[in-house]
Amino acid sequence: MQPGRDSLRGKQIVVVENETIARDPDPERATVIRRMRLAVGREWGEDYGAGQFVMLRVDAQGERIPLTVADYDADDGVLTLVYQVVGATTRALAALPTGGVIEDVTFPLGRGIDLSPPDPLRNIAIVVGGGIGVVPSHAKAKALAAAGYRVVSVLGSRTAPLLILLDAMRKVSDACYVTTDDGSYDGPGAAFVGSEMAGVESRALRVTNVLEQVVAHGREDTAPQMPHFRNLYCAEQVANIYLSGPDPMMAAATEVTRGMGIPTHASLNSVMVDGSGMCGGCKVTLRSPEGERPAYTCTDGPVFDAHQLDWDEVRTRGAQYRWQEGLAQASQDEPSGGGAEFLATTARRFGLAEGATAVELSEAMENQFKHVAGYMSFEDAVEASDRCVCKIAEGRVRFCTQGCPLGIHVQLFTQPLKPDALIERLWPEGVDERANARDLLEGVVRRAETDPDSCEPAELEAVDRAIFQAYEALSDHNPIPEITGLVCPQERQCEDPLAGCIRARKGDPVEVGSVEAFIAHWIRANRARMETYPWFHEHAVSEPTGKRIMVIGTGPAGLVAAAELAIEGHEVVMYETLHEPGGVLVYGIPEFRLPNEIVKYEIARIMSLGVTIEVNRPIADAREHMQRHGFDAAFVATGAGTAKFLGVPGENLTGVYTANEFLVRVNFMKAYRFPEYTTPVPNVVGKRVVVFGGGNVAMDSARCALRLGAESVTVMYRRSEAEIPSRLEEHVAAQREGVQFQYLVTPYELAGEDGRLVGVGYYDNTLGEPDEDGRRRPVAVTEYPRVAPSDVAIIAIGQDPNPLLDLTAYDLDRTGRIIVDDETLETSMAGVYAGGDAVAGTGGTVIFAAGCGLMAARAIHGRLSA
Repeated sequence: MQPGRDSLRGKQIVVVENETIARDPDPERATVIRRMRLAVGREWGEDYGAGQFVMLRVDAQGERIPLTVADYDADDGVLTLVYQVVGATTRALAALPTGGVIEDVTFPLGRGIDLSPPDPLRNIAIVVGGGIGVVPSHAKAKALAAAGYRVVSVLGSRTAPLLILLDAMRKVSDACYVTTDDGSYDGPGAAFVGSEMAGVESRALRVTNVLEQVVAHGREDTAPQMPHFRNLYCAEQVANIYLSGPDPMMAAATEVTRGMGIPTHASLNSVMVDGSGMCGGCKVTLRSPEGERPAYTCTDGPVFDAHQLDWDEVRTRGAQYRWQEGLAQASQDEPSGGGAEFLATTARRFGLAEGATAVELSEAMENQFKHVAGYMSFEDAVEASDRCVCKIAEGRVRFCTQGCPLGIHVQLFTQPLKPDALIERLWPEGVDERANARDLLEGVVRRAETDPDSCEPAELEAVDRAIFQAYEALSDHNPIPEITGLVCPQERQCEDPLAGCIRARKGDPVEVGSVEAFIAHWIRANRARMETYPWFHEHAVSEPTGKRIMVIGTGPAGLVAAAELAIEGHEVVMYETLHEPGGVLVYGIPEFRLPNEIVKYEIARIMSLGVTIEVNRPIADAREHMQRHGFDAAFVATGAGTAKFLGVPGENLTGVYTANEFLVRVNFMKAYRFPEYTTPVPNVVGKRVVVFGGGNVAMDSARCALRLGAESVTVMYRRSEAEIPSRLEEHVAAQREGVQFQYLVTPYELAGEDGRLVGVGYYDNTLGEPDEDGRRRPVAVTEYPRVAPSDVAIIAIGQDPNPLLDLTAYDLDRTGRIIVDDETLETSMAGVYAGGDAVAGTGGTVIFAAGCGLMAARAIHGRLSA
């Protein structure tokens, strides 16, 4: 049972047009620019703003790439994109015929430009577009003209045949000036033809030269050398200047306008993996008189105050990803450059023959990521259940239940698996007095698991029914039991010696998580047989209430809330920004720890309750969407998806990743199966990798890096081993697999040479006074700096709430997280609830988030039933 693409309400995107609009005459450059028009539907018009972009995935194995919107016709529901054919994904895009279908388009993303009505005395907007940057320039110029601005366009290209959208730009511009690097354009609006401008003789000029002259002539309120400008405007009338194009062009144009007092905005075209703020790959730094702050192109941009941008950082960050372009090329028919070298090195690392095919390499990598934990045997599950000493007592809540955020009654799902309960079910009339009932049970248990065909039908059905009874108790308020059984930190909850399992106080807790995973896995693995029994059923759903609830986010909190509300008879619609539901369960947790097929199975079960999931659907304003579409309540479960950085020099060096970017590439985009999947894998083959952090995300990153072929992986954690916050099982597994640990250290610098990481500067720590969380605060011993040689660094020190959600309407705490009512999880906006890491912040577990979902669902149901 898995949700197919047809069952997830992701809009089918049909190609209306896909044609070449410009081609470089130089065969060595072979630059090709194409225009694609897509039928996306009219509903996008509610949220679209000029300057926004889309994330596009051509097929199921493709990478996600950002493309700026050239135009969107809300009346026809047609989206226009213009793209340059430069790599594997755009070549696949160019090959799509009219009538073809694109796998995924997430739209709209980012923030549109401000289109407030212009001041009558300041109503000129200058729009500058260079090269492919004319695409976002057109979207802005069209919107600005419609808003009442007078638009002056300055367009440029390397050569005349590559000039694009000229006619469209002229239609929305009061004046349009065009220039080329080689002086080959001499059509309408050509700037600097001959000596048309005083003091200028060359036709081969860049858009920054034109911009400088345009502003200068406007400042003089006359333009004898530029007749189109005569009596058009003066500099004081310029409200804004908008820049789009190559980073060097925008950086140079920024310096032209810096001292003029004219607000200047730059549209960045950063590398992104998800487009929703998770990966951190598009991070920029904004500097103003008030100080500096980080921002993200995908959620805070793509348009920024050009005078606040650190352009050196922008260029450095862009250079970090150039090797990936070569790597993507290596997936094509003729691998070359660094990509081909990477593939050859990876093949050798995993013992493959020289010249191994892409399929062989992909299969070798897939084997590295297979589930390693396994499941408890039926025999061991019976033994563990028998060790549970808690009795079922009306009105009494056991410690293990109190330690579980979902309040699962452990004794209810262990009781049916106890030997005496199984014996009674198998032989209700008793067994031959000469036989040993437990020996008989052991035989049935072993056969049912290893050779079910050898069992008597009645025996097998009795066993299945006992496990199903346990499953009913387990999944009563937990629709994702196999997931929680595999990934929850049971040693700190239901198996905790102080607040959980009674037997743990003697050092021998019941393996609650393992029993839970066994039960859920048995039902999933044997579902076809289970469905033949007349007693097998899923959760009953109450009669429809007529109430509609929207859930933003499809991670554990959202899934549990949706299931609980659907069971109560409410209509539930879930919204997911990415192309697959599951949230952190699919983008954050590797397959070797949580196989994706399990997540898909649990989601399919939830959808069978009547829940609708819309993928590729970013929702920024919950309240507005709720009111616009007739929802009675909303639950915000967007998680904490924004990566935190160390705040030390060198974080923009090539080889430095956030754990979010690393794991999204590897897990969600299946980069470990490159080149079968075209998202480039982070290059750690044969490298010395350092991971900063000590939580589950750090363990996942370290273990992934080893599987991807790293020479060594070291986890650097600022506190002691006793305080490491990761799940015990993951910490032990990382050590067993060869991950090294260095405790009580704090990095102060990421050192680089020629733009690449070469080492980590760090201090040793001591532990000082406890912080607000009660943990002893690490104190760096700065007198003795050290350096560890490193090629790759992965930053896994936590996340902040997802910035895709507009948080300005909520009451927030000092850390920027949503404030909610402790009992109901309702926010400061009536009818809008929130839970999971968006509220609790980093450090929440899957089961904690699930508990938030259950709490919110009960509160919402109570409110709507009153």
